[in-house]
Amino acid sequence: MLSITSIGGGAKSKFWLQLQADVFNVQIKKLKHEEGPSMGAAILAAYGLGWFKTIQECVESFIKVDKVFEPNQDNHAKYEQFHSIYQDIYNQTQQLLKVSK
Repeated sequence: MLSITSIGGGAKSKFWLQLQADVFNVQIKKLKHEEGPSMGAAILAAYGLGWFKTIQECVESFIKVDKVFEPNQDNHAKYEQFHSIYQDIYNQTQQLLKVSK
């Protein structure tokens, strides 16, 4: 199954992470440390200092998954319906804008 790793402030919200899993119908991985850019800098620094032979080894040492959010198929089906309605509204709005010019 495909997965997305969530970082930053939004990764602190369990509600937001579950919503993403349901909407995108993929696993959402929450890391133990949500701050991706600083972790990336630390990984590159450790690799640059020769602490690890490969960046992959470094990543495996630094990056730890805290929790995985699985998609809820009932919720996903509802979001698919909402998305279909949104697409219809968007297309109709675009047609109205063309006519009004």
